[in-house]
Amino acid sequence: MNTVIISGEEFSVSTAFKPVYSLSSQKIYKYESLGRLENIAGDGVAATDIAESAANRAVIRQVTEIIFNLTCSLLIRKNELRASFHFPKSLLGDEAFLAKMHARCEILGIAPEQIEIELSEEIAAAQLIENLNFLLLARRYGFKIALDAISIGERPAEVLSSFGFDSIKIDKTRICEEEKCHSLIESCRHSGAEIIYEGRNKEFNIAKLKEYNSIGFQGYVYSRPLSMSQVRLLEGV
Repeated sequence: MNTVIISGEEFSVSTAFKPVYSLSSQKIYKYESLGRLENIAGDGVAATDIAESAANRAVIRQVTEIIFNLTCSLLIRKNELRASFHFPKSLLGDEAFLAKMHARCEILGIAPEQIEIELSEEIAAAQLIENLNFLLLARRYGFKIALDAISIGERPAEVLSSFGFDSIKIDKTRICEEEKCHSLIESCRHSGAEIIYEGRNKEFNIAKLKEYNSIGFQGYVYSRPLSMSQVRLLEGV
């Protein structure tokens, strides 16, 4: 069952899927898995809100495995579909967990290339360098590596040079800083990464950014996060 015990209380774990669109084609090409925990009273929290502490490491591992398995269940019958999921910083360096993920893909017949391991924006360049062997192992297994919500104040050149990310999200809070945002997009493009832009319909200048054909868009312009059944209906799986 997809349940975990936190401080003696049982929570069910589920996922919703946030669509990522290509601005040039106006089509969904990827989904981001959003984990959610809900207790028996119906009170819920995002999986990313579980405190990253040594005491919670076992729970975080268990929740992450459930979210990963739910993500895999979406990909089983559609080889061209891609999905990302949040990878907690407390699990960086956990090669046994990485091997378990890879083995799960082999059992289900899923290409690891369909899955992006998304690292939190809270991870510093020093942590990336410290865990470089782990990231390289993930890539040897075939997984893609994404960086969540890089912002303008984080010295992006330092972060981007720490590892060759496959995908990078730009923080929606920076959307109005056009000049700085343009510079950040250029830095990401030069790194070779796919760019995902977070935004809302009133803040996002789609016409201006369509010049970048490689940019993806994640936000509420087209859709709110979808349930598993909604995505399966939409994708025909």
